[in-house]
Amino acid sequence: MHLSTPQLLEIVAAFPDSTLVFTEDGYCIAHLGDQEAHEFSSSRLLTGRFVSDVFSEEKAKWFLQQIRNSIFEQRLRVSEYAISPDDIRLPNCESAKLEREHWFEARILPLNSFIDGQRAVVWAARNINERYKLEQQLRRLSETDELTGAFNRRRFFESLANHYQTFHRHFLDCSLIMLDIDNFKRINDQYGHPCGDRVLKQVYQQICTQLREVDICARMGGEEFAILLPNTKTSEALRSAERIRIAIEEYTFTTLNHQVDVTVSLGVSSIEVTDSNCDSVLQRADDALYHAKKTGRNQAVQFLEEFSI
Repeated sequence: MHLSTPQLLEIVAAFPDSTLVFTEDGYCIAHLGDQEAHEFSSSRLLTGRFVSDVFSEEKAKWFLQQIRNSIFEQRLRVSEYAISPDDIRLPNCESAKLEREHWFEARILPLNSFIDGQRAVVWAARNINERYKLEQQLRRLSETDELTGAFNRRRFFESLANHYQTFHRHFLDCSLIMLDIDNFKRINDQYGHPCGDRVLKQVYQQICTQLREVDICARMGGEEFAILLPNTKTSEALRSAERIRIAIEEYTFTTLNHQVDVTVSLGVSSIEVTDSNCDSVLQRADDALYHAKKTGRNQAVQFLEEFSI
């Protein structure tokens, strides 16, 4: 018993995922499957058009690269990609359904036969929005401090290692601030741990008001935070540390009907060409922090060689 061509087409058309056929110049000959007409479909948007007619220049280039790589390598490629309203340059009733970013997994397989004299690929696209959201949530949980919302130690050390490698490869400055809340034990003893927890959250919030989007702030444990400042010289990091110190000193910490005076001490250092590993810059920042606390607290101190003697 054999299936006829119309029967095969009917079966493929019933697939929930989109199956497209692209020529190597980015023209979408046809699509099958994807019967959810009420939802956005990049397949319906693409069919009978070049990717450059539908997408922004950057997104169209990405599609073409995936198609041509699959043809060149003659193997299955699997890629994840997002399509957002900003990626669409062809306004119509289909693109109007795209109100937010959608994530897809593409399985791209080159065809052995030619279509109109061109090499071609089959592009099977599966909507992975729910999976992507779950993965992002799990990632946030794995790299975030539950109490404060700051990054955790693991994420901090990953970022520090990456910037350490970038510095030694491209000599891009990177600085580090270690911050410790002064007399935090007294706050816990006098007002209780719930009050101490709220102070930790508010300290983190005040730190964030003085940081750029590229900066990384992590809770290292207890009342200690670490701040990574990419593309920042030591002198600039010291000024950032001072702004953080002032912001926290001037902020009114009100927790559980108590007004608490909070100050912090900060140690500043930068990655240097003589560093053999990430521990070196971390140790210098720790030494500077220790000096700040030993000499009066509530100050930001840049590391000096004499601190390690």
